[in-house]
Amino acid sequence: MLSDYFKCYKSPSTLAKSASYYTTGVNGGLVIWSKMRFDKMRFTRRGYGENRADILEHLTSPDKAVILQVSNGAHWVTALRKAYLVDDYVILDPWDGKKKLAKKAYGNVSGYATFARY
Repeated sequence: MLSDYFKCYKSPSTLAKSASYYTTGVNGGLVIWSKMRFDKMRFTRRGYGENRADILEHLTSPDKAVILQVSNGAHWVTALRKAYLVDDYVILDPWDGKKKLAKKAYGNVSGYATFARY
């Protein structure tokens, strides 16, 4: 989703086939964020827990973006903006393509990864 936003689209199947993006062995399949390289966007930070200030900084700039780790680390979603009137984030969920509230739908934000245009 972010590669499309930054106009350097890579399909999910292309990303899944890039073995260098993921760990192997006992902890196989975990994303190695520093190896996620794209033509017009770069990975900037992997955070654990919910660092609201960092997340909000990336949501307020058109040259930055953030994905949130939800459901106790089981799923990743694209954050669109801070929700109005509640302590939550409006997200776009890749599972069903729907907009929803992160914490309302998944219970928590357990981490995040940030990206920037370059």
